[in-house]
Amino acid sequence: MVLRKLKERLVNWLLNGVRINELKVVKLKIGNRTIYILSDRIRLAGLTSDPTDLVAGDVWLRSDTGKIKYTPDGSAVSEMATAPIQSGDIADGAVTTAKIADGAVTTAKIADGAVTDAKITGPISPSKIGQGNLNLGTGKLTCGQVQVGDILMKYGWKIVETERELLFIKNGKVVYKIPA
Repeated sequence: MVLRKLKERLVNWLLNGVRINELKVVKLKIGNRTIYILSDRIRLAGLTSDPTDLVAGDVWLRSDTGKIKYTPDGSAVSEMATAPIQSGDIADGAVTTAKIADGAVTTAKIADGAVTDAKITGPISPSKIGQGNLNLGTGKLTCGQVQVGDILMKYGWKIVETERELLFIKNGKVVYKIPA
């Protein structure tokens, strides 16, 4: 603690009257650690353990773990994110709806096949299906009403609704009519 106070006084004496916007430092060496202050970055000396004499605002690099750490209050130690957060880094239940910005989850961020049937509830509007083909596989389509143009089926069949009747057509010829 005495050594630290002495270092602080020495630095303050050396910098007495110096205007910071005119101070140009290439390498600042205090104690046995060297800190480089460059025009576009600061290179921290690597530590292999957390300091014991923490002061609020301290920042250091743990070279053994590759993590940048800091203490906001002089007692608690936190890690800065140095890489994209992976799902294993997030505690269960930590990400809530309130923590996700509106519009933050985009189609590009959802993996193909990631949305399961259990996550899709309620009716799906036609605009969500789009203009493409609807493949039910061997499933069953249940609905209250279907509004479509002509219904085309396999083997040359077609169902056409007119204002007066429903027409069943096979290979271009009307086979059966149901009056409206």
